[in-house]
Amino acid sequence: MLNVIKKIKFLLPCFLVLACMETHHNLSTRPYLSQVKENSMVVSWQTSVPTSSVVEYGETETYGLSVRVDKQTRFHSVTLTGLKPSREYHYRILSGKMTRDYVFHTAVKPGEPFTFAVYGDTRPNDENHVRVLRQILKTQPLFIVNTGDLTKDDKETYWQDYFSVICDKTGAGEIIPIYSTMGNHDGIEHGSDALYFKYFVLPVNDFYRSEAYYSFNIGSAHFIALNSYLPFDPGSPQYEWLAEDLRKSAHCKWKMVFLHEPLYSTGKHGSNLRERMILSPLFEQGGVALVFSGHDHLYERTERIKGVTYIVTGGGGSSLYYATKAQWAAAIDQSHHFCQVRMTDDRCEVTMIRADGTTGDRFVLTR
Repeated sequence: MLNVIKKIKFLLPCFLVLACMETHHNLSTRPYLSQVKENSMVVSWQTSVPTSSVVEYGETETYGLSVRVDKQTRFHSVTLTGLKPSREYHYRILSGKMTRDYVFHTAVKPGEPFTFAVYGDTRPNDENHVRVLRQILKTQPLFIVNTGDLTKDDKETYWQDYFSVICDKTGAGEIIPIYSTMGNHDGIEHGSDALYFKYFVLPVNDFYRSEAYYSFNIGSAHFIALNSYLPFDPGSPQYEWLAEDLRKSAHCKWKMVFLHEPLYSTGKHGSNLRERMILSPLFEQGGVALVFSGHDHLYERTERIKGVTYIVTGGGGSSLYYATKAQWAAAIDQSHHFCQVRMTDDRCEVTMIRADGTTGDRFVLTR
């Protein structure tokens, strides 16, 4: 009996170590998606200690495909390849403790219809943000665009708050890929060392290998993300890249831009007149149809200005701002909301939907 007790005392620390290892290898964030394409999808997650990255995926819950990256890391991002357009896929994470099954949809082919959602200023990621995301989920978008100020500040605790909303409280991040642009609260002072760039895996433009501004195609539409806090004057890398990107995308029927600070706004911060002076001529010459921004916590839409419609959608969760009517303003609404955008080959329908599910502004553009 004494020998048994001694063995238990000897083995108990080992059991405790194994238990701690299992706990530490659990996910510190549930998976979240980005970069939806016709044939691939990026899945990201974090673990509390470095471990390898393993994902199983396929068209059914039997999966059949897998990807493994042996490099030990806390910040995991893997690309699921070999997918088919306009299909539903299942996936699960096998790093440490296995997750449950999740589902996503791949991008559509050019000419096929799709829906996406746009909103911004989600900080401080409280119940208002949850309410907006729950309304977004009802519309079943192919992807979500966040116009910036995802967090209150570029600190781990605030990013965990953000992921608790998009994953734990709503489940949106696990099934809908998210694109974004940097807001002034997202670590602009930290440059390329901002946690924003560690947590998000965004497209890398071919010009300057930067995730700070980028573009991508889905269906018949071309999307451009700009950075309000990097130089954008003529001759700057961002300006030259944008001009070239607009030229290369001349064949696309629809072009849309998102950035944080608005070119037209009557809210608290108002219009960024320098952006307007420098960027609006490029938008007009390049055939941009819609420009989405945030920064002011409200909804505001302009009339078409030289072919371009400008929308402020900053009602993702932050305290709301008031606005005044301007000559160029077609609609103003001070409520928590998002924009649902339905795309076909020759039609774009935008509907502002409030956090309580009621519909605000709605308009249609045609090509």
